[in-house]
Amino acid sequence: MRVHDCLGKAVALALLSVSLSACGNLFSDQIDAKALGAEASSDVRAFYQARQWQPAWDGKSEKQLADILDGAPLHGLKRELFLKGEIPKDGDEREAALTRAALRYASALATGYSDPKKVNSEVYTLKRPKVDAAAGLSKALADDRLTEWFASLAPQTDEYRLLSQEFARYAKLNGSQGSPEAGERARQIAVNLERLRWLDRDPPATRIDVNTAAAFLEYRRNGALRDRRNVVVGQPDWETPQLGSPIFQLVAHPIWRVPDSILEDELKEKSPAYLAEQGMEWRDDRLVQLPGPKNSLGQVKFDMRNDQAIYLHDTAAKALFGLPKRHRSHGCVRVQDAIGFALLLAHDDGILIDFQEALTKGEESFVKMKSEVPVRLMYRTAFLDDGKVRFVEDVYGWDDDVAYALGYVRKPPRAKVEHAGEDVGP
Repeated sequence: MRVHDCLGKAVALALLSVSLSACGNLFSDQIDAKALGAEASSDVRAFYQARQWQPAWDGKSEKQLADILDGAPLHGLKRELFLKGEIPKDGDEREAALTRAALRYASALATGYSDPKKVNSEVYTLKRPKVDAAAGLSKALADDRLTEWFASLAPQTDEYRLLSQEFARYAKLNGSQGSPEAGERARQIAVNLERLRWLDRDPPATRIDVNTAAAFLEYRRNGALRDRRNVVVGQPDWETPQLGSPIFQLVAHPIWRVPDSILEDELKEKSPAYLAEQGMEWRDDRLVQLPGPKNSLGQVKFDMRNDQAIYLHDTAAKALFGLPKRHRSHGCVRVQDAIGFALLLAHDDGILIDFQEALTKGEESFVKMKSEVPVRLMYRTAFLDDGKVRFVEDVYGWDDDVAYALGYVRKPPRAKVEHAGEDVGP
């Protein structure tokens, strides 16, 4: 009987052990969900739920995380954005604080600390990276590759690396010499490092990138720089928005359908004689400008898919391309030698003959692209140019909003800008 009793107890203990193991070892230390706090983000909770609420940090990984966070300034970020003051002594609170800091920093490196749709009062439709920070952190801890994982999250481009190096240099100059210029430059670079983190890490190999702060475009074909030229972009208060939008057709000798806003603000009081002189007339209760030497769209329009009615186009005001400051439009992008650029795109797309025939007609003609060309309209005030960091004026005043989101002090509001008023083109 005693033998059977012992066997029975052994079997019972074995079954209990299996049951507890299947339930996630209920008698081991676990994180109390309440310790995360009501403000805990969904990725923090997802991180611990996936771990069945088991602790994640030990002395080694905690030390690694501290070293990683100390490297935040290399990215133009402040350590206190992720971990302020002393780490809590309580076990659960300490766990939660470390995890929050790790996930916030990982997300900041991978997709940006701030939300581009919130820091500026303008539209942002550029494609952004997508990263599961909770899953990545869990795997990095399990594989003992925390440092390597964090190092992989920021953009891995020459431009990002050089901007990072220059940020460190200017920050050091400001610290050692108190130079107002080295402090302003560091701030400017930090803002533009953030803008790079907002961007998709794998942009199309064939694309057109427009820097609206510096007013130029670059056309890349299969990853190689194919063309670069000046552009004219939106004036302050008529800013060109930050968009991701493809060119889907070329329009030869386009008719300009005057937007209601321009009609109301600038053309409503003009005489019929003035409108006629500009080649404008009314069609179906809409003011239009017919093809001709004064047409505001010039000889070609690059139609793009977006809800903001933004596109690239030619212009009759050719002299503007030679100006150092080319923020003169109502928001659309005017392209230098637009006919030459259109012929280049048409050649590369295999529609050159069709477009050339459209040009000879002298009337509005539409030529569809065989392959749409992605366009990225980006606002960059510090960027890589011919191997060096180039700085341009923050014409729109957008840098300040991003800088404030990164923990920098706001500057005085930008003074109201008088519009140039040379023409009424888009």
